[in-house]
Amino acid sequence: MTIRLEITPLPYRDDPLGYFSALRQRPGAVLLDSGRPIAPGGRYDIMSSDPLTVLSIDDHGNLSGGVEGMDEDDPFSAQQVLLDSLALELPDSDLPFLGGLIGYWGYDLGRCLEPVGGRSQQVVDLPASRVGLYDWALIQDHDAGETWLVASAQRRGLVMEWLDALPVSGGQFRLLAPFEGELDREGYARRFSAVQDYIRAGDCYQINLAQRFSAPFAGDLWAAYQRLRLATPTPLASVREGSALLSDGVAGELSPRQREILSLIDSSGRELQRLIEQLLDYNLLQHNQRVALAQVDVATLVMNTLTKHRLALEQKRMRVTSFEGPLEWVIDSKAVGRILDNLVSNAIAYGQDGGDLLIRAHAGHDRLVLDVANSGDPIAEDDRPRLFEPFYQGRSRRKGPLKGSGIGLSVAADCARLHNGQLQLVEDRELEVCFRLTLPRQSLPLYSSDRNRRPVEAGMDARSD
Repeated sequence: MTIRLEITPLPYRDDPLGYFSALRQRPGAVLLDSGRPIAPGGRYDIMSSDPLTVLSIDDHGNLSGGVEGMDEDDPFSAQQVLLDSLALELPDSDLPFLGGLIGYWGYDLGRCLEPVGGRSQQVVDLPASRVGLYDWALIQDHDAGETWLVASAQRRGLVMEWLDALPVSGGQFRLLAPFEGELDREGYARRFSAVQDYIRAGDCYQINLAQRFSAPFAGDLWAAYQRLRLATPTPLASVREGSALLSDGVAGELSPRQREILSLIDSSGRELQRLIEQLLDYNLLQHNQRVALAQVDVATLVMNTLTKHRLALEQKRMRVTSFEGPLEWVIDSKAVGRILDNLVSNAIAYGQDGGDLLIRAHAGHDRLVLDVANSGDPIAEDDRPRLFEPFYQGRSRRKGPLKGSGIGLSVAADCARLHNGQLQLVEDRELEVCFRLTLPRQSLPLYSSDRNRRPVEAGMDARSD
């Protein structure tokens, strides 16, 4: 039986706990938490409950639950069989979840793929993996300020009843004794010294310096989660919020050297977030070959991109020159925004300190040509044929503590192809590096909506060179 999913708008809330508090005691309730409104940067919250079925895998690869037809000896193919059993008719949407598996995959599940020597002590009684098969989700998009319910008509009625019911109030939570680590200070120091010896001997490629702290408790774990969420919403958010507080002088006046280090921490945090977003964009583009076209002022889109990178451009002391608008063109603003964001980011990362960034555009009868050029070292001839391949990293290295992901230009090129356009590296008479985006003119149908948008399926050659 095929389940037809529909998308229903709901009132937006800046904190996902408002909705999830009504669902948290449902069977299989799950929340993928952005950390908003405390943590900056997170975009989506995804929550659901009442999975159709649940599959658990212990650390020996034994299965529990699931559906018929699963291979008992291959837990990963079993999860694929479970996912394939969900027959869905999907709506046109770029939301990040339209039904499927939600759960966790533990580190020790890797033992099902290859033999690994040694085994850590089992402290927590949890399976190596536990996933539920969900046919609905409530999704919050904090960047757009929107909330959506993705569900069948029948499921939607049930979910609305759950959301309208009075949430169960959380109880109190308290520790009955202070937290205690698995190791005392001296024991941790001995093990850390041993790790350093392994590194110096070249006999170590991965280390884990964490240890588990535990304490007896009484009360409601939901209350504990809310308190922990306030204290540490996400590791990346903690770094960025901490650097922001120090920059504001809450711990006292900073020396010039301290401000320099703080600036490095903040820029590294922002760069790490950008790399994570690139990986998410890359994954989304592999599964969603659609664009939502609208009449857009490209000059405004360019200015928004430059504003986003203003601080980095100032730190780099780059002179920016851009064309004047308006320049109207039919595009997917998100996809072209990704292209511009990547090209400007690359110009900052690889370009000359105190150099030039030039953005120019020409709208012809049948196509728009947009150039993003910068001064600096030209791209090596050997790197040019593979420049747009996923995960390819050329000879040039980014200026900064973090390496690039190698997928930014691949994502940008894919976004261009989805428009039946092209992204190329071209020679420029003024500057050493120039990327040219060419987008054909496209028309909107007469039946387009008030927002002047329509989904467009990419052709079979949309990802071909």
